[in-house]
Amino acid sequence: LSMGLTALVTADLGSFPLLWVIPLGLYLLTFVIAFKEKRFVTVAFLSKAQLLATVPLIGIFIINGGSYATSWITTLVPLAAFFFSALWCHMRLADDRPKPTSLTEYYLWMSLGGALGGSFNAFVAPLLFSYPVEFILIAASTLLLHRAAPRPAVIGLLFVATFLALAALYLLHSYAVEFIVPILVALLLTPLVLTFYPRLLALSVFLIVLFTQTAFVARDRVAIARNFFGVVEVVDRKNAKGDAWRFYVNGSGVHGMQSLTLEPTGFKRNLTYLNPVKALADIFVFTDVGVLGAGPAMAMCLSEKQKATTIYEIDPLSKETAEQHFSYIKECGQPTWRMGDGRLELARDVSARYDLLIIDAFTAGSVPLHLLTAEALAIYTQRLKNTGILLFNTNNLYYNFGPAILALTKQAGMQAWEHHANPKPDFLNGIATSNWILVTQSDHAFNQSALSALGWTKMEQSEEFPIWTDELANVLATLKFLHK
Repeated sequence: LSMGLTALVTADLGSFPLLWVIPLGLYLLTFVIAFKEKRFVTVAFLSKAQLLATVPLIGIFIINGGSYATSWITTLVPLAAFFFSALWCHMRLADDRPKPTSLTEYYLWMSLGGALGGSFNAFVAPLLFSYPVEFILIAASTLLLHRAAPRPAVIGLLFVATFLALAALYLLHSYAVEFIVPILVALLLTPLVLTFYPRLLALSVFLIVLFTQTAFVARDRVAIARNFFGVVEVVDRKNAKGDAWRFYVNGSGVHGMQSLTLEPTGFKRNLTYLNPVKALADIFVFTDVGVLGAGPAMAMCLSEKQKATTIYEIDPLSKETAEQHFSYIKECGQPTWRMGDGRLELARDVSARYDLLIIDAFTAGSVPLHLLTAEALAIYTQRLKNTGILLFNTNNLYYNFGPAILALTKQAGMQAWEHHANPKPDFLNGIATSNWILVTQSDHAFNQSALSALGWTKMEQSEEFPIWTDELANVLATLKFLHK
């Protein structure tokens, strides 16, 4: 349960020690409370609290179409469900403690259970499920520990059938738009009633998770795959005009898209969030281009003047997806792939010198902090030509990396410019939010008036921000609500 929660939360909010510690801390806290001689809560109270905390978890899972896109607010729901479930299970476990003569066997079986659960999460779940649903499943499994309801089972089964029918209607979009509100209300109220039948509620969740896993591809998803680095989806959708768009989805964020309707192809394509970079490529000559973070390989089509493009990518799924499901590589040329950690591969590529180096690894909630330290910036500048430009894509759901990047550039004696466009995206019409920071080694490396004409503004440091290094980087200081 703890490992499932950690995988769920870190998939979007970023994988760093603070988010690993929170589930672990809650787990240890429930152990301490459960095994104390004097408790401030009863098992009966926790039984009801655990049931009620699980209902919103199930509701959000269904409303999100069989996934659980976390944010700093919705993370509280699985944390609450985890806390009450873990505490209830640990208190029942503590109440079943044997006599001292059998404690060795008792703790051995407890440890073995934890090892088996961890092995399931680490090795089995990624093979069985295309999305991290193991936390939802295990949270629902705890409902099976409740006693069978004394109420008539027929009534419970009727509510199960109603719940499953509503979930199928919603997940398959088989309803008129005007019925969306009553369907959503019923989807939340039905499992609330089923808390009187906890085992039937668990059965309902198992069936819904199974359905969402099989319906993922059957709906509008062309492909979905999961590995150590996360979940990659390819989704096709149409707008009101009937124009089709293909989206590259990583976690809960869109990291690229492509029109499937007839339009200018190749170097004349609409590159959505990369359009500000494309405009730069129309003015400046970027012959050699380096990109950290592949996405669907949209950077291949910036300009006909680019002769060689090297993509540094750590996730094999990204390379596979870009080559099989998007046509940017086919239309604009084959890149040189450097598979592995982008910073390490760039450091090893000692002969590389780029006119343009794009750091595009921060979409969604991913936070590879080692790409935003003083040591990383030193590597980037070593790989730039004298007039080379460094670009950071700062699109992110939760963090504003602008102050951190500006502090680094000021310390290094470099100049930083920023460009912001389309704060309210309209993906189905080819409009994506675009936030970029341009870094150059001097103001004389490019035409500043041309840059200003394209909507770029020079960044000025309004407040002191600590320099991030490999030893110290405080990601909480970049939370968006702190920089509004």
